Amino acid sequence: MTIPRFLQSTFHFNQDLNVTDVNTIITSLTAILTTQVPAWTNPVAGTFLSPVDSAGRFMKIVVARTTQQRLAWSVFDQNDIQIIAREIDIDTGGNPTTVNYYSGQYHLYLETLISPTPEWAGALMIDPTGYALNDLQNYVIANSYLASSGSPDGQGSIWDQWYMLESGTPQVRERSRSVASTPGASWGLTDFSGNPLFFPFDVAGIPSGVDLWMGSAYQCYNGSSQVPGQTVKPIAIDDSTPANFRATVAGATASGTRLLIRVP
Repeated sequence: MTIPRFLQSTFHFNQDLNVTDVNTIITSLTAILTTQVPAWTNPVAGTFLSPVDSAGRFMKIVVARTTQQRLAWSVFDQNDIQIIAREIDIDTGGNPTTVNYYSGQYHLYLETLISPTPEWAGALMIDPTGYALNDLQNYVIANSYLASSGSPDGQGSIWDQWYMLESGTPQVRERSRSVASTPGASWGLTDFSGNPLFFPFDVAGIPSGVDLWMGSAYQCYNGSSQVPGQTVKPIAIDDSTPANFRATVAGATASGTRLLIRVP
């Protein structure tokens, strides 16, 4: 069985301990992204362009220090249309913060492990599963925990809340597959023996007024929320190839599910 295309891109995991100034995050992102193979480009400080795929698709991420504890997080598509302008904090009390970096050719996701509410910022490209890459030109999803004002607005509180261009305008909604037995009651992702299940993070969108499935986010899986955050789980990505995915901790679980991202 061939490994799916959305799992054929590069992937990395890095971690900073004891971060007290978001300048550390900017410095680390620069080092992490520009030394990958293939590398992201860094035309000016704080601006990062993902590698261009075979169909000419890429995304741009711009980060900036708003305050010592606050990072501005802006994401743009290949046409330089802004998907989001939001923010993420490290510990605002000055306590050292652990920061996780999940990165690769077509994905970047940060977590700041603040107590009691860890925060996240992400930008993911979508593989139009089963179709040519150039068949999908609206392929960037992005979000972070805080609004541009630095306040939690509920639009980044759940892991599967992502902004995406819909009819030319960024819209936020929960985009993962989920199943409810009744309104407000979730089946979750657990099999008949109580074991956690894992599926690709398939992304929903409404590009022109119709709900559609757009494809799979690169190197991301949707798994059971019974898997604790920061746990590394082996998942079979074909009939004989196990791969490690790390359970993210930031963002509330969605319908009994949690985001997992591939790590070495």
